[in-house]
Amino acid sequence: MKNDRWSAYGLPVLLFSTGFLDYAWSGGETVKQWGNLLLFLGVLVLIGAVWIQAENKQEDQRAQHASYLALRALETATEGLTETVEPAEQMPVRKADGEDYVGILSISALGLELPVMDEWSYPKLKKVPCRYAGSILTGDLILMAHNYESHFGNLKRLELGDEVLFEDMAGDSFSYQVTAVEALGSGDRAELWAGEWDLTLFTCTPGGASRVVVRCIRWEETAPT
Repeated sequence: MKNDRWSAYGLPVLLFSTGFLDYAWSGGETVKQWGNLLLFLGVLVLIGAVWIQAENKQEDQRAQHASYLALRALETATEGLTETVEPAEQMPVRKADGEDYVGILSISALGLELPVMDEWSYPKLKKVPCRYAGSILTGDLILMAHNYESHFGNLKRLELGDEVLFEDMAGDSFSYQVTAVEALGSGDRAELWAGEWDLTLFTCTPGGASRVVVRCIRWEETAPT
């Protein structure tokens, strides 16, 4: 779920920099040489940060394009279909471009319309959000996605009462209302299941230190009678 390259590239830069500092201490460099060294290290870190940001932006754009293609493929795959392809007790699944999808998630407050794959993996998360666990039919669906701007990167901006829609592959629509936005530690997996929530959305923060979690309940349960 991490969407940064610090562990892959920032750490080697840090170690490389530390090596230079050790050399400077042992060699008794002058103040001027220290200044040149620190300037060099600053430029190196700046270049690395710009490169990482550019790479993340490219990944975001690729994910946005992949989601768009998946939506179009699902439109073609579901034309003329009137029956679900899974047993009644399971969420209907549609296959498009060799992948299984369980529905389409829409969040108007964030301008999102995203296909959702049935099972998650890191390669799949680079394309679209995925079902982490649970089901629409049992009222405990949990969806996960990367923190791309085009996926779940703006979950923290959702407000209480915002509407979240999920259309399954049988064409049935489910409406939800955001009732909580919280932060969990990256290792608090059990907390994802805590509480009586019909729908949970989550993503990692940049760096992966914590998770942004959005809790929702069915709109029918919250609407006034």
